[in-house]
Amino acid sequence: MKKEEFEKIAERCAQLEANRDKSFEEAAELYVLERFLGEESAVDSPFDAERYFSNAVECAAALAKIDESHVLMHAKAMAKLAAFYAGRADLFYDKAIESYHSALAIAQNIADEDSRTMMIAEIEFGMGRMYSDRGGVPVTEYFQRAFDACDSLAKKGVKLEDDALKVVMLCSTLLQTGYEEAAGGKLWAWKKPAKDGGMPEYGLLRGDIRFEHVTFGYTPEKDVLKDISLYAKPGQKIAFVGATGAGKTTITNLLNRFYDIADGKIRYDGININKIKKADLRRSLGIVLQDTHLFTGTVMENIRYGRLDATDEECMAAAKLANADAFIRRLPDGYDTLLTGDGANLSQGQRQLLAIARAAVADPPVLILDEATSSIDTRTEALIEKGMDRLMEGRTVFVIAHRLSTVRNANAIMVLEHGQVVERGGHEELLAQKGEYYQLYHGMFELS
Repeated sequence: MKKEEFEKIAERCAQLEANRDKSFEEAAELYVLERFLGEESAVDSPFDAERYFSNAVECAAALAKIDESHVLMHAKAMAKLAAFYAGRADLFYDKAIESYHSALAIAQNIADEDSRTMMIAEIEFGMGRMYSDRGGVPVTEYFQRAFDACDSLAKKGVKLEDDALKVVMLCSTLLQTGYEEAAGGKLWAWKKPAKDGGMPEYGLLRGDIRFEHVTFGYTPEKDVLKDISLYAKPGQKIAFVGATGAGKTTITNLLNRFYDIADGKIRYDGININKIKKADLRRSLGIVLQDTHLFTGTVMENIRYGRLDATDEECMAAAKLANADAFIRRLPDGYDTLLTGDGANLSQGQRQLLAIARAAVADPPVLILDEATSSIDTRTEALIEKGMDRLMEGRTVFVIAHRLSTVRNANAIMVLEHGQVVERGGHEELLAQKGEYYQLYHGMFELS
């Protein structure tokens, strides 16, 4: 948000706060604005954010005294304040504990039983995460109570709110896998249909990709891939090399389900990808192509295209990870610089750095780099490689590159020729074989 807009909203809040005889509607407006300002200030100005969130709690309390139906609002406001404190436990840990217990006490007075149960479940979950982050406190009981409460509501046919559904998904996975493994950042999970009217099951999305005897052709007369079998374990980097027409890009096209296969299977965490909705499948895959397409808009908006609900801070963090932040800040208006003509005012390397930042902000569990460093200078490639090393950590990555230098550190290298994997292994292992990869590496064959 621009500074002028923020100051305008803050000025309106000050006017409402100064009015001792404000109406119910004005008090409700003040509550909304105070929460908004708190969220906007949470990262850079924690003490201002504390004041805004605390003011929102006071507004909600006043509204609840006038109308008991607003007790739920009061509980949510207090829980929001507690979550903010927990997020800055370095400053506010004791206040976080106190606020969560206050939120629980308020929630007990919610008249509607289902709403009360749902709100308490959300608070229990927040307390579990807070204590787990600090360590030394058993937290499973918090997650279990939160999950059981939401599960009981679902079995009654109660439609859960978005926050409660999030609690169910997170708790289900955390209870199965352990908090430390599943909760370090954004959580990706597979949703399995509900049985017997209960809650749907969730399993952690790990990024295990397997091709099993896959044969494919764009036309019936010619097979481009022939009986391909390969696997990538979670977190592994797999590189494909080979001449033009060998089938490298086709493999990633099939993984994205741009085409469906007739023979063989592709499994994603053990699930046949034909059973996964295309939109959900593609949302879990980050792709960086050689030809980067940018649209007319600011640099910030182009990065945010990777995840439309990303905050400015998340977009900037992604740019730093991609080593794009330095050149962006040198642009005339920094992140607010307007790009036109498919980013014609940027170099090819800068456009690819933005594409990598766009993939980084999406934070996908699986990443596909399709010839992403084939047409840039060596210095820019080094910048990209440093950023990509950080981006690839903990993800399953497929790399298709013209430059063999980009695949040296892969866990496994697949050499393709005429739609078949003719060699596979590590860099040193394949060089020792003095086969196709050896010839590619020493320039006897030219990649294109």
